[in-house]
Amino acid sequence: MTQVAYIFPGQGSQSVGMVRDLFDSMDSVKKIFQQADDTLGFSLSKLCFEGPEEELKLTINAQPALLTAAYVCLQATREINQTALPAPKYVAGHSLGE
Repeated sequence: MTQVAYIFPGQGSQSVGMVRDLFDSMDSVKKIFQQADDTLGFSLSKLCFEGPEEELKLTINAQPALLTAAYVCLQATREINQTALPAPKYVAGHSLGE
Protein backbone atom coordinates (compact mmCIF):
# COMPACT_ATOMS: atom_id res chain seq x y z
CA MET A 1 0.00 0.00 0.00
CA THR A 2 1.38 3.39 -1.00
CA GLN A 3 1.56 5.99 1.73
CA VAL A 4 1.49 9.65 0.76
CA ALA A 5 2.91 12.63 2.62
CA TYR A 6 2.51 16.31 1.76
CA ILE A 7 5.32 18.65 2.75
CA PHE A 8 4.53 22.34 2.70
CA PRO A 9 7.08 25.14 2.20
CA GLY A 10 8.40 27.16 5.07
CA GLN A 11 9.26 30.72 5.85
CA GLY A 12 11.13 32.42 3.07
CA SER A 13 8.87 31.10 0.31
CA GLN A 14 6.17 33.71 0.89
CA SER A 15 5.68 36.49 -1.65
CA VAL A 16 3.20 39.28 -2.15
CA GLY A 17 0.52 38.05 -4.53
CA MET A 18 0.83 34.36 -3.68
CA VAL A 19 -2.33 32.34 -4.46
CA ARG A 20 -4.10 35.49 -5.70
CA ASP A 21 -5.12 33.69 -8.89
CA LEU A 22 -6.93 31.05 -6.84
CA PHE A 23 -8.57 33.71 -4.67
CA ASP A 24 -9.82 35.56 -7.75
CA SER A 25 -11.28 32.45 -9.34
CA MET A 26 -12.64 30.28 -6.51
CA ASP A 27 -15.31 31.10 -3.94
CA SER A 28 -14.01 28.36 -1.64
CA VAL A 29 -10.63 30.09 -1.49
CA LYS A 30 -12.30 33.41 -0.66
CA LYS A 31 -14.08 31.63 2.20
CA ILE A 32 -10.83 30.18 3.57
CA PHE A 33 -9.17 33.59 3.53
CA GLN A 34 -12.21 35.16 5.17
CA GLN A 35 -11.97 32.59 7.96
CA ALA A 36 -8.26 33.37 8.38
CA ASP A 37 -8.96 37.13 8.42
CA ASP A 38 -11.69 36.68 11.04
CA THR A 39 -9.61 34.34 13.20
CA LEU A 40 -6.51 36.53 13.14
CA GLY A 41 -8.37 39.81 13.59
CA PHE A 42 -6.64 41.48 10.63
CA SER A 43 -6.76 41.20 6.87
CA LEU A 44 -4.29 38.44 6.07
CA SER A 45 -5.71 38.38 2.57
CA LYS A 46 -4.81 42.04 2.00
CA LEU A 47 -1.31 41.46 3.38
CA CYS A 48 -0.82 38.42 1.14
CA PHE A 49 -2.12 40.10 -1.99
CA GLU A 50 -0.97 43.71 -1.53
CA GLY A 51 1.86 43.63 1.00
CA PRO A 52 3.95 45.37 2.02
CA GLU A 53 6.52 42.63 1.53
CA GLU A 54 8.53 43.63 4.61
CA GLU A 55 5.45 43.09 6.79
CA LEU A 56 4.67 39.77 5.10
CA LYS A 57 8.23 38.59 5.85
CA LEU A 58 7.74 39.01 9.60
CA THR A 59 7.42 35.61 11.27
CA ILE A 60 4.19 36.59 13.00
CA ASN A 61 2.63 37.21 9.56
CA ALA A 62 4.56 34.77 7.38
CA GLN A 63 3.49 31.73 9.38
CA PRO A 64 -0.29 32.15 9.06
CA ALA A 65 0.15 33.36 5.47
CA LEU A 66 2.05 30.23 4.45
CA LEU A 67 -0.27 27.91 6.31
CA THR A 68 -3.30 29.53 4.65
CA ALA A 69 -1.67 29.48 1.20
CA ALA A 70 -0.75 25.80 1.54
CA TYR A 71 -4.25 24.89 2.71
CA VAL A 72 -5.78 26.88 -0.15
CA CYS A 73 -3.62 25.04 -2.70
CA LEU A 74 -4.54 21.66 -1.26
CA GLN A 75 -8.27 22.46 -1.14
CA ALA A 76 -8.29 24.01 -4.61
CA THR A 77 -6.61 20.96 -6.11
CA ARG A 78 -9.11 18.67 -4.43
CA GLU A 79 -12.00 20.80 -5.63
CA ILE A 80 -10.78 20.94 -9.22
CA ASN A 81 -10.05 17.22 -9.42
CA GLN A 82 -10.98 15.05 -6.47
CA THR A 83 -8.73 12.26 -7.70
CA ALA A 84 -5.72 14.46 -8.48
CA LEU A 85 -4.24 14.11 -5.02
CA PRO A 86 -4.54 11.03 -2.86
CA ALA A 87 -5.42 11.49 0.79
CA PRO A 88 -2.20 11.96 2.77
CA LYS A 89 -1.12 9.66 5.56
CA TYR A 90 1.19 12.41 6.85
CA VAL A 91 1.57 16.16 6.46
CA ALA A 92 4.51 18.31 7.50
CA GLY A 93 5.79 21.83 7.20
CA HIS A 94 9.34 22.59 6.17
CA SER A 95 11.39 24.91 8.34
CA LEU A 96 8.83 27.03 10.15
CA GLY A 97 6.10 26.17 7.63
CA GLU A 98 4.10 24.19 10.12
